[in-house]
Amino acid sequence: MSGQGWGRRAWEVCQSCWEGLWDFVFPPRCWLCQQYTGTDWGLCEACQKQLRDLSDRACWRCGRTVGPYADLTRGCDRCRTEHYPFRSVKRLGRYEGVLRDAVLQIKHAAYEGLAVALGRFLGYLLTHTEVPFDVIVPVPLHWWRQWRRGYNQAEALAEGIGEITGKRVLSKVLLRIRPTSSQTWQSPTERQPNIKGAFRAQFRGHSVPRSVLLVDDVMTTGSTLTEAARTLRNAGVREIHVAILARTE
Repeated sequence: MSGQGWGRRAWEVCQSCWEGLWDFVFPPRCWLCQQYTGTDWGLCEACQKQLRDLSDRACWRCGRTVGPYADLTRGCDRCRTEHYPFRSVKRLGRYEGVLRDAVLQIKHAAYEGLAVALGRFLGYLLTHTEVPFDVIVPVPLHWWRQWRRGYNQAEALAEGIGEITGKRVLSKVLLRIRPTSSQTWQSPTERQPNIKGAFRAQFRGHSVPRSVLLVDDVMTTGSTLTEAARTLRNAGVREIHVAILARTE
């Protein structure tokens, strides 16, 4: 082995020892319950089970909660006549309980680690589905809102998904080019006009991927994800799948 190889190996050993010492002094805690996790996932086994239990039956096309006997061949009865620029929606669960609390927490930069951990969990679920995608694209915040918040929670979720799936995260190809009023305070009829024209796609230095996983934290009416997906489609992306933490319906 060359001197450079020995040096690199020595650095890796030192780094491993330091990380082991750090975990011994400061054992990793679960982001949700603050108990020791014993893993690098950021979520303990009990909280992972709690999140798995939230995964009730949902429409594959729009992510809405459906009954146990609903016919989902062409989507649910609320979406099968709708035309979406995305092909499918994968979610963890409904926007309630522990998942609602987690979504509200990751709105703050202090909980970026929780966002990444939830992204890892969502990525694990995606590896057990037949959702094909080449790259991961988070829904962006306007630069002013991201500066005030300290980070983009959708980007942190995407990073967690990328760690598990091994897919690249392209966080700069979709831009929010104008600030918009919070969708939370908009009525359903106001949401689409509020978000229309808010995004621009640019694939400088990247070839346009065939299939994209578009990531956000919450889906309500779907206006933001619809506009983001439409922008990517207009830029040449052929197929888009959506991954979210929670659906309000």
